[in-house]
Amino acid sequence: MTSANYTLILGELLEEEPESPSLPSLPSLMSFEPAEQISILRKLYYRERVKENRCNSLYYLFNIGKIVLGNDLSLKESKLTHHYYRGCKRLYLLFERDESQIMRTKTMTFKDLIRLKKREYATLMV
Repeated sequence: MTSANYTLILGELLEEEPESPSLPSLPSLMSFEPAEQISILRKLYYRERVKENRCNSLYYLFNIGKIVLGNDLSLKESKLTHHYYRGCKRLYLLFERDESQIMRTKTMTFKDLIRLKKREYATLMV
């Protein structure tokens, strides 16, 4: 039996509209250490969350996951909570093939992704 979160996220991964979504611009982070990059992105994430911009929020969390996995950071090195550490990695792996798909999502939230069971997440990754 699959959960409502699984069904929702599966539908979001298959969403085709809009055809050419635009991604928010990221500040140049290359001159910063990974932990500082994460800190900057976390501030951008909180800002978008306050503005209730769900897609941009997910996009910044996706980029945090990209930094965590790209630099092979531990939980301690990332300076994230376990909740965000695990969720950002999941988000990145889910959308790494096409990050613009994040902007096509209609209702998916970070909580929906966190609430997926391991088995359901693994099925989405196939």
